[in-house]
Amino acid sequence: MIEDKGLVTFFELDGCGFYPTSKSKRTNTPLGFDLKETLDGIIGWVEGRSFQDTLPVDISPESDKQAILFKSYCKNKETGDYLFVFWQCMNENDGKVGAVVSDSTVGDSSDDTVNIASDEHNGKKLTPGHPMYFWFIPEFNVFASIKFGHSTVSTDDVASYIRAAVRQRILSKFRKVIMEKDEHGVDKVKQVFFRDEGGNSLNYVFNQRMIDIQIDNINLEEEAKKVTHLVIKEYISKNKTTQRDYALKIWGMTRKKLKQTLVKQEVETITEIRTSGQELRDLIELYYGQRAENNGEIDIGYRTSYANKTTTWFSKYLSRPHLILDKSKRISRASYRSADILHELNIQRNSLLMNVKCEFTNRVSNEN
Repeated sequence: MIEDKGLVTFFELDGCGFYPTSKSKRTNTPLGFDLKETLDGIIGWVEGRSFQDTLPVDISPESDKQAILFKSYCKNKETGDYLFVFWQCMNENDGKVGAVVSDSTVGDSSDDTVNIASDEHNGKKLTPGHPMYFWFIPEFNVFASIKFGHSTVSTDDVASYIRAAVRQRILSKFRKVIMEKDEHGVDKVKQVFFRDEGGNSLNYVFNQRMIDIQIDNINLEEEAKKVTHLVIKEYISKNKTTQRDYALKIWGMTRKKLKQTLVKQEVETITEIRTSGQELRDLIELYYGQRAENNGEIDIGYRTSYANKTTTWFSKYLSRPHLILDKSKRISRASYRSADILHELNIQRNSLLMNVKCEFTNRVSNEN
């Protein structure tokens, strides 16, 4: 299997559903259209439609905004998870996909660059663009974007798509419509608004924010199994000698110093280690305890292999796991099927959601 790694970024919903417009009547619980009902409503609207008719709001041809269409979906009845595949269209004024003649000479020759993508396939019109994969988990009121090399991510555009679909296209008990006749005497929509049973004005909300998981809220037992190297970064001035030996003392299991570099008055010491969850937690607590003393001049992190140049710094931790797929399952190398992605998500679900659940559990503990 040729592995294809998708970067998974989680978002939590500050609000999802219909809420009173008046702040004095606003409640934490929506009156309707929570995440599950919102997703089911979108599925009900796109079901049976042609791909080109899944744009919830028309976009002016002069606009630079890229249209978002709905490609496919899959739902896991056991977990209640959803996988939506959106399609971010290329603007018409962007032209087709370009290519350069491989053995051409560097320069601006007019005959070495061509448009290779046709807007037709087997006599049918094509819509050039890139897939966007989004995993929705109503159980925790969260969702995640999944970014592969062939795909793209625009979370704000997807959130706008969902809001527009609910407000403009999906029928609900709150939806009220005022009609009028056009110049040809044909009925058309003049205004759409939302009211509850008492006549109070409502607004549909879909507000997300990235889940910033604090490093002391992750499952350190599992994380420690991946750690292969400790990295200590120290900021020094021209008149100050490095204290890396002192810094290393806070880690009692130093094995072998592998590398040391000085770049713009930064010294990094990379040390090969094997550790446990408790030892990793002790180091984190010690780091935060001494942070005030060193005025932020020392940072500590870890890597999951020496070849992996990405360091997870204690000071800037953000949990971003990966979903592993078989690259051969891509359709014509363009996109994955929603069912294939959701199948793999279900297999890897516990590990992918592990740190999200730890974060939420610790939040509740801190509140109590």
